[in-house]
Order: sequence, then C-alpha cells, then structure tokens
Amino acid sequence: MLENNQLASLASFYYNNSLDYNKKNDQIRREESLKKAIEYTANAEYQAHIYVVAHAALSEIYINQGAVEKSRHEMEIARSYVNQNPENEFLRMNLLGPFIRILIFEKNWEEAEKSALERLEITKKLSYKNETLKTHQYLSEIYEQVGEFEKSLYHHKLYVQLKDSIFDEEKVKSVLYYQTLYDSERKEKELIEKTGSIALLKEKNSNLTKQYILGGSLLTLAFILLFLYKNQQNLKAKKNMQEKFTQDLLKAQEEERKRMSKDLHDGLGQSLLLIKNKVVLSKDDSTKSLIENAIEEVRGISRALHPYQLQELGITQAIKNTLHQVEETSDIFFTSEIENIDKILSSEKEIHVFRIVQETLNNILKHSQATAVQVLIDKQKSTIRISLKDNGVGFDFSEKFNDFKSLGLKTLKERTRYLNGIMKVNSEFGKGTTIEYIIPYPHA
Repeated sequence: MLENNQLASLASFYYNNSLDYNKKNDQIRREESLKKAIEYTANAEYQAHIYVVAHAALSEIYINQGAVEKSRHEMEIARSYVNQNPENEFLRMNLLGPFIRILIFEKNWEEAEKSALERLEITKKLSYKNETLKTHQYLSEIYEQVGEFEKSLYHHKLYVQLKDSIFDEEKVKSVLYYQTLYDSERKEKELIEKTGSIALLKEKNSNLTKQYILGGSLLTLAFILLFLYKNQQNLKAKKNMQEKFTQDLLKAQEEERKRMSKDLHDGLGQSLLLIKNKVVLSKDDSTKSLIENAIEEVRGISRALHPYQLQELGITQAIKNTLHQVEETSDIFFTSEIENIDKILSSEKEIHVFRIVQETLNNILKHSQATAVQVLIDKQKSTIRISLKDNGVGFDFSEKFNDFKSLGLKTLKERTRYLNGIMKVNSEFGKGTTIEYIIPYPHA
C-alpha cells in the first residue's frame, strides 16, 4: 500500500486492526493501531469517517485509564470534524460514546443522561442494535448513580432483552437460510431430472443419426443433414428452456421472499402495532417493551427475507451495511473499498447484485475457514467489478460445481448469467479463494 501511495486504504487497515485488538482486550496494541490509522489518514489528506472514529476510540481508551485531559483532547479533535458535518449521525453516534464515559467519570449525571438519550435515539434510527445495547447499559449505570433505581432497572431490562433478541435474531436467520437452501435443493433436483431427459434425448438422436449414415444414399445423406440441423435447433431450444427455467426459478424465489416479507410487515407487524397502542393506553411498560421487541424481531425477519434497504439506502450502502453486520457477528477481519454504484442498474438487477455479494459472504463464512476477507467493488467505463478474496482453505472448483448437493456456486453462476455477466473463480488448496464478477451496464 505504501509503494502505491494507498494511504487511505492503509488507514482503514490499521483501524480494522484496532477493532480486532479491542475484541481481544489488548488495549496497548489497539492504541498503537489507532494512532497509525490517524497518521495515514492525515498524510493522505483524506478526512473520512476513520478520522473521527479513531480519535473517538482513543478518547474512550484514555477515559477508561482515568486520563481525563488526554481523553478530552482526542474528543475535541473528533468534535471539530463532526461539527463541520452535523448531518452525519453515524459520526455523531461514535462521538457520543466516549463523551458519555467522560461525563460519567466526572459525575456530571445530568449531561450524561441528556447525551445518552440523544445517542439512544440515533442508534435506534440507524438500527445499530449493538450500539443501542451499549447505550441502555450507560443509562442504567447513570440512573443507578443518581438514585433513580426504577429507571435504572428499566434500561437494564431493555439491555438484557435486546441482548437476547440479537441472539434470537441470528437463530431465526439461520433457520431461514436452511429453509431457503432446502427449497433450492428441491428445485435443483427437478432441474437435474430435466437435464437427464435432455441427455437421453440427445443419445437417442445420435443413434438415429448413425442408422441414416449406414444407408449410404444421397437421399439418406440429405435427410441426415436436415435432421442434424433440426436436432441442433432442438438442443439450442432445450438449452434456452433450461436457462429460462433457472432464471424463472430465481425470480419466483425472490418474489416469494418479497411476498412473505410484506405479509410479515403489513400483517403481523401492523397487528403488533395495534396491540402496542392499546398497551400504551394501559401504561403497562413491561408488556410494551416486550411488544416493541417482538416488532423489532418481525422487522428483522422481514428485512432478511427481502432487502428493503435497497430502496431506502441504495445498493452501495446496503452492501456496506451487510459487510458491517457480517463483521460484527464473526471473527473474520474485513477490508473493503466500495465505489458508489447506485442508480446504474435496474432495481431488479440490483437485487441480484446484492444477493451475489450476500451469498458469496455466506459461502465464505460457512466453508472457507478464513481469518481475513477483502471486498472490492469498482465502477469502470461499462462494467462493474466485484471481487471477494479470502485467505481460507481453498477448494477444487470443478469438484464443487459438479457436486449435485452443492448449490451455492450454481446459484451464483445463474445470478451472474441473469445479469449477462462473467463469474471467475481462482482457488487453490491452502492458498485461499478469489471470486470475481464482471457485470456490464449501459452507459451514455
């Protein structure tokens, strides 16, 4: 990266290292990595979000050590950039975390409560459940210190419920994944049976061709040539039918997911909202909290079935959010460089691009045993290039693709074919895997 002057990428690399060290509770190396990230961000003159979150993270380290002045110094540096970008709620959320810790350390309970409530509103709006979890923990601690034990208990209960909800949501996602996998395997079996029928028909046609050749006459030869031409057209039609069947299958699967998602959101979701409104009137906070959690779980399942975030945020941010969620729920180290590809493809094709990234990440998590993954998305003159590279165990592509029980690669290839794109797989045992997709798009 240094040789190619990729200082912004190097800053991202060191910041991601700091997140890994924090998971291991190695605060010394975390601090070193954060300082490196800030150094390369400054040298690159690249005032990205890393600049803010790295200084905010240093502030958190120092306040946990009791170094208030050093913590406030880092806080002011981060605040100066956030004040220039007040509409960026993601940066403000990261800034408020260590700021609340400073206020708690200084026992400024009134300001701590105000800041924590503001952060809680932002985390809920951005749907960052882990940050919402942490903020409920802050509020529980604050109210306990000022003697408002009922409020402290309330936020502690929300903390426990949300923590359990995150765990349960992951279980639901797993069930949905395997249900989809089962349905796909069933459809794949039907497809294999049709392929077998086509192969049998081809064999019969081949035998018939040999019989005509043995005839030896010009008339027979002419008939054979005509027959071969028709046979070629027939096979081409069969191939087109097979491809159309596969594409229709993918489309039907996506429409079914969308229907189920809408039914959950408009049916069960609305019913829960009506129940919640009635509970609010009865002022039963405990039952209200349970219903709110149930509503969030229904919304989580609905989002997993159909990516409404494509319409709400655009495909670029939807992919970034997916990477963020995968990184939070796994021990794999991720680096990414993602260019803006919003509004380039139709909404139908954007869903396939989103599913390609989503399913490739699922395959990496399930099979690769990787510790690091690099995700690159760049927009060229007339194509979009998507590359996912891991340092896992690798595999034999031909063996996996021809395995009737393996649907992942076949599904990815069919989605790429639907986009008129190219899928490239480069994998060796013990040397990791690189999967690349080249997807064309119309340009002026």
